[in-house]
Amino acid sequence: MLCDSGFRLGLRWRFKNLSALEPVFESGDFMINFALRFVTVAGKEVKMTPTEYSLLSELVTHKGKVMTHKMLLQQVWGIEYGEEVDYLRVFVNRLRHNLQDDSSNPRYIRTETGVGYRFIVEQLQQANADAARPSKNAALSR
Repeated sequence: MLCDSGFRLGLRWRFKNLSALEPVFESGDFMINFALRFVTVAGKEVKMTPTEYSLLSELVTHKGKVMTHKMLLQQVWGIEYGEEVDYLRVFVNRLRHNLQDDSSNPRYIRTETGVGYRFIVEQLQQANADAARPSKNAALSR
């Protein structure tokens, strides 16, 4: 009986969190359909393992925010994980390969050195590019 109530509690928690998700999220040429567990980049389906999908889904669910190594490990692999950062590196590299994302100039997954990873949304990319560009006023004042 205890096992059954724990199972129901877990399901309730999962469905509560799923309801907070948009059914489809798009950013630039990236699209993820949470209901269908379907990902495309530039209109082409991206094949991935269930673990890769879980990791990507976790990052997209918290888009724009830093997800620490420990948070990602526990959400994807389970509460008993938290120190196995090498697992994350391997799976993030696989995700980047599948998404055709360059780690030195990421469009989707940014490494936050020593902390974790962040899924970059298109607006955040544009804001970062604008901040890096010298303003017209700065050029005129020279």
